[in-house]
Amino acid sequence: MKKIYFLLFALVLFGCVNSHAQSPLDSITNPKDKEKATALTQTIKEQKESLADMEDKLEELKTTADKKANDAKISTEANKQAAANLSEDAADKKKAKRAKRAAKDAVGDAKDARLALNDVKDMEKDIESMKSKIASNEKKLDKLMKRSLASKN
Repeated sequence: MKKIYFLLFALVLFGCVNSHAQSPLDSITNPKDKEKATALTQTIKEQKESLADMEDKLEELKTTADKKANDAKISTEANKQAAANLSEDAADKKKAKRAKRAAKDAVGDAKDARLALNDVKDMEKDIESMKSKIASNEKKLDKLMKRSLASKN
């Protein structure tokens, strides 16, 4: 029974401590600074959510790029085989059509692979840009907090 009372007391005490905890923004007394800090905090939160989405999309793009690169390799091998078959009998129109079709497929798949790789590189650039924006906003928020604390003293 004593254990139950002790646990209840501990939970109540823990709840009281948490309810009196202040957020870092509460230490800012200047209303304009507090408004700026709140806006910066919200912006940082949104940017971090966007960054997480971008990183998820990057993984999808990498998977797609790998698949398209593999498809391009397969098409290239098929093109080589069709060209080899055509070289054995250059007058065969059926083999010529197959070789032409295989060449078109190889060119198209290579283009798709290049575009997918460009998408991955673009997303990586966007992620780095977002990380730098987040760091910049965090520095601004830190300066604002330090200025507020310095003005209190």
